[in-house]
Amino acid sequence: MKTILTIAAILAFSAFASAQETQDRLQQEPPAVTQAQVERDARLAAEHRKRNEEAKKAQEKALKEQAEKATAANTASQNRKTSTQPGKQ
Repeated sequence: MKTILTIAAILAFSAFASAQETQDRLQQEPPAVTQAQVERDARLAAEHRKRNEEAKKAQEKALKEQAEKATAANTASQNRKTSTQPGKQ
């Protein structure tokens, strides 16, 4: 009788320990991601990409304008004569 109670106590303790481990593991897992969170993150990512693309286009446009100004300035200075007399150019 004593051995049956001992075996029952051991089985009860192991079942309790197993249940406790399962509960601890479930509490350690992060909460599930909801559809609303996914949609919000997708919207934020799209806005971020749009801002980056606009900034990149503005930067490229500014660089292009700057290059055109530099080219125009170089061309204008090269086409000028340094003297109005034919022999002193």
